[in-house]
Amino acid sequence: MQKKNPGLHPELVTAKSKIEFRTGTESSELVVLTDDPAIYGDGKRKVIHLSNKQGRRLGKIFQFQKAENIYQELLWQLKLEPGRKKEQGQKGQGLKKEVYVVFSPDAAGATELSVLLSQYMAQRGRCLYLQLSGFPVYSGEKLNEAAGDVPRGMGELLFMLEQEGFADRVDELIRRFGKADMLPPLAHYKDLLDCRPQEWEHFLHRLKDECGYDNIIVEMGQIYEYFLDLMEQADKVLFLQAEGVIGRAQRMVFQRYCQTEHKDDLPARTKYIMQPEDFALAGAEWENIDLEELADHGQKMECVRRILEGGEKGVDYIMEDFG
Repeated sequence: MQKKNPGLHPELVTAKSKIEFRTGTESSELVVLTDDPAIYGDGKRKVIHLSNKQGRRLGKIFQFQKAENIYQELLWQLKLEPGRKKEQGQKGQGLKKEVYVVFSPDAAGATELSVLLSQYMAQRGRCLYLQLSGFPVYSGEKLNEAAGDVPRGMGELLFMLEQEGFADRVDELIRRFGKADMLPPLAHYKDLLDCRPQEWEHFLHRLKDECGYDNIIVEMGQIYEYFLDLMEQADKVLFLQAEGVIGRAQRMVFQRYCQTEHKDDLPARTKYIMQPEDFALAGAEWENIDLEELADHGQKMECVRRILEGGEKGVDYIMEDFG
């Protein structure tokens, strides 16, 4: 009640018979949030079940989480969340929808920066996080140690690129990721290798134009046949460069690859970010991070802002206080 959304008028009903009575007497739209699996929706009411299964699905909310997270999930289910994003969007009205690619030649730090960037951009509009690395670690809000059991996500959508129900299926498959959304990664690395440039282009286009995402964060951490073609779909590329001669050499190799493949405009859209030596230590506490709290961490969000806004393109950026 303290955080009540203007479009939400909550009422506590503790008996099933009273729910049936309220349904019969209410003329406006009625939604029932319940842990009783025997209660179903009909023409007079919509039912959202509290479930013991994690994941973001229409009509289901994972019940074993913070009350604040359940509340935010309820707003998402009822399509009331844009009220919060409308305020955020006022600062960024007129900005074009953008795709960010985060890439590291050694795959070091790409996940951490991608996650931080997704939370930063989610405060400025609707943001989606995609993992296109060979070793994805997220299938939801929490790090996934049991990575062998990957839920349906991008892999299924890539087979629906020409179907009309693409956007509806995205709504069913996306999962909450702090203040952003995410799609579970591909189940097998060969699925990543099998996708051609035109398929990635179509995939990202539909996510932006039909699903309403203002920003898409793409994490990449490996070299494969079409990696430069996928990077070309990005408005901005953040290249994580190791310190010292190794980092400088990898940067020159990347620029040579772009020249050889006739992608001369790609380096102009790339920012090279220097990694401090202790950057990897951030992962030691990563499993305990609450993504909602991460988005509200002023120091980390300020670091992301400096990366995005500071300096000129093609100049090194130092990520300070990142751990």
